[in-house]
Amino acid sequence: MSTWNTSLTSLGKVVPFNPEREEAGGARGYFYSVMGMVLNANPVRQIVTRDGRNTNLSTIVIGDETRDFLTVTLWGQKAKWTETLGIGDLIVLHNIKFKTFRKQVAGNTTMYTSLYKLGAAASESPTPPTPIGTASHNNIINLTQLQPKHPWNKRVKELRRWARR
Repeated sequence: MSTWNTSLTSLGKVVPFNPEREEAGGARGYFYSVMGMVLNANPVRQIVTRDGRNTNLSTIVIGDETRDFLTVTLWGQKAKWTETLGIGDLIVLHNIKFKTFRKQVAGNTTMYTSLYKLGAAASESPTPPTPIGTASHNNIINLTQLQPKHPWNKRVKELRRWARR
């Protein structure tokens, strides 16, 4: 099982990859772990990529108190993760990359991306994280429940307050 840094970046602090700026993570950009509330989840659709491959694609829109909305594109098999999400769900996306697309910051899944569902923002009680999808069996994170002193608890409370605004 891999070791995982539990730190989360607020949506307002992600830096989109810019091929002209070396400081934005170099040639590959940064991987981020973010927590947000699902504002919209679009159905899976099939597309043909620029190189002629058929693949699945779906998008979700998430938000937090630092950014009202941010679109994340889920590629390939990860696109099916949207089928388990509902508006108002709190989620953690691990190993997401961001870029500027149509003048907006947008996220994309990678082969390393994992998604965890933390329950509804409207809920008062803590919910054990549910792994919706992980990049591989080597990347499964053992988070059977958020213990009282888990670093994410404070963030979950902040997001729930923001969601009720």
